[in-house]
Amino acid sequence: MKKSIKRVLAAALIGIGTLGLCGCGGKVNGVNVNKMIDKFSTYGNAGDYKSIEYKLTTTDVNDDMVKGQIDYMISQKTVTEDITEGEVAMGDTANIDFVGSIDGVEFEGGNSNGQGYDLTLGSGSFIPGFEDQVAGHKIGETFDVNVTFPEDYQSADLAGKAAVFKVTINSAKKNTTPEYNDEFVKANSEYNTVAEFEAGLKKDMTEYYAKTDKNANRSAIISALVDQTVVEKFPEQETEELLKKTMKRIEDTASQYGYDTATYVTTYLGYSSEDAFKDYVKGVVEDHIKEKIAICSVAKTENKSVNNKEVEDYIQTMIDDYGYDDREAVLEDYTEEDLVYYALEDKICTYLLEVVPPTVATDTDAE
Repeated sequence: MKKSIKRVLAAALIGIGTLGLCGCGGKVNGVNVNKMIDKFSTYGNAGDYKSIEYKLTTTDVNDDMVKGQIDYMISQKTVTEDITEGEVAMGDTANIDFVGSIDGVEFEGGNSNGQGYDLTLGSGSFIPGFEDQVAGHKIGETFDVNVTFPEDYQSADLAGKAAVFKVTINSAKKNTTPEYNDEFVKANSEYNTVAEFEAGLKKDMTEYYAKTDKNANRSAIISALVDQTVVEKFPEQETEELLKKTMKRIEDTASQYGYDTATYVTTYLGYSSEDAFKDYVKGVVEDHIKEKIAICSVAKTENKSVNNKEVEDYIQTMIDDYGYDDREAVLEDYTEEDLVYYALEDKICTYLLEVVPPTVATDTDAE
C-alpha cells in the first residue's frame, strides 16, 4: 500500500515547480536556470559522483522473446466453447474433481473436495502422466489415474511415491487455437506475411525495450547519485510549501471521496494517524528536493545548464512518449519550471551514464 501511495505523492509534486527561481537574465521560458542550479547546489554536495556504483540494464530482443509475444497473441485469439458430451482431448480444459491416495490412504492436499478444478490438458500443470490419462475419457465419467510423484517433488512425504487419483470429469471446454500463418497475420496485423510480421514485431520490441532500458538506467544512476548525496539542510520555504501543496492535493482527493483527511489516510490509506501520514509525506517531499540538490550539485560542478532548444526537445520527447497532443497539453500537468528542471535532470543523467562506468552490465530477457 505505502509503495503505491509514494507514487501518488510523487505525482502530486508534478506541477508545483521550483519556487522563487525567476531572476534577471539567463532565463529559459521565464526560468533562470543558473539561479536554480546555484540555489539548490548550496544545500548539499553530490560527492565523488563519478565513482558511484550502479547496474546497467540492456535488453537483447531475441527470437524466443518474439515467439513469446506471438504465442500470447495467438492465445488471445483462441476460441473457447463448452463441450456438453463426448471425450475430452489434449488442449481442452476439463473441470475435474479428484481424490488422491497412496497405498489406499488419502494424503493431505490430494482432494479437490468437490470444488472442481479447471485443468487444461497438455499444460503440464499436474504430475507427469496425469493429464495424458485424463484425455480420452468422457464428460461425467469417473476413473482412476495412476501416477508417481517426481523424486524432487516439493513435499518430501510424497516425493517418489506411487499414487492413485480417482477422477471425475464434471464438464469441459474446447479450446480452438488458430493456425499461425500468413492468413492469420493478415487478419490480425498490418502485415501480409509471417516474415514481415516477425521482422516488424522484433523492431517494435527493440524500440520499446530501448526506452524501458533507458528509463531503468536513468533511475539506477539517479538513485545511486541521491544515495551518496549529503544534504546540509533542506530549504525551509520550498520544503514547507511543497508539503502544504502536496497535503492540499491529498485533502482534495479525500474530499472527492467524501472523507475528511484524517479518516481518508487512516481508513483508506492505512496509516495510524494523520500525523504519521504527514511525516510520510514530508519524507517524500524531502526525497524530491534531495534529488534536485543532487542534480544541481553535479550541474554546478560540471558547469552544465540547459538552453531553450534542449528544453523544447525534452518537451517534444514527452509529447512523443506519453501521448500528449501538444505543448499546451503538457503544461496542463507541468509548469515551465518543472520542465526546465526535468530537462536539466535528463541532461545530467545522460552525462553520468556516459562518464560513469556501470558496476555490472546486465543483459536481460524480458518475460
